[in-house]
Amino acid sequence: MINTAEMRANPPMQSFLRISMGQAIDLTDLADIDNCIQKFLIHRLSGRSIEEPGSGIPAMAGYILLNAGNCSIEKIACRANMSIKTFERKFTEQVGISPKLFSRILRFNSAVALKLSDPHRSWTDIAHHCGYYDQMHFIKECKLFAGATPTRFFKHAAPGN
Repeated sequence: MINTAEMRANPPMQSFLRISMGQAIDLTDLADIDNCIQKFLIHRLSGRSIEEPGSGIPAMAGYILLNAGNCSIEKIACRANMSIKTFERKFTEQVGISPKLFSRILRFNSAVALKLSDPHRSWTDIAHHCGYYDQMHFIKECKLFAGATPTRFFKHAAPGN
């Protein structure tokens, strides 16, 4: 079972764990996590136009999404013609979480999806493929988002367990 207590105690994660009605949700398996992330992203990005005056944030959020979070916030801010500070402020205002947290969530989700599609692939290979600096960096992210090490998390959360 996934421990979400740490995630709920983390203020940026509180925003991530809210549904439109303001209710916290329980994540018990990988399908629930994927579904939650998809609903969150669709909810946050729906109704926003790429031509929104002076923002460019929806387009940049889409770019981060297409790259599974594996991109430089500095380069994205430059692409949006904004300073890093302005980009982070506008992104947080419009999406609800910082671009860095958004990227981290997407990168973690990408790693989980990769493991689901190829269960025999090593976590080290997955970590490097998804742009983590090393396996320990990935393990730290996994502990934050899933409340367990990758192997333990997948053992308890994988379909059929």
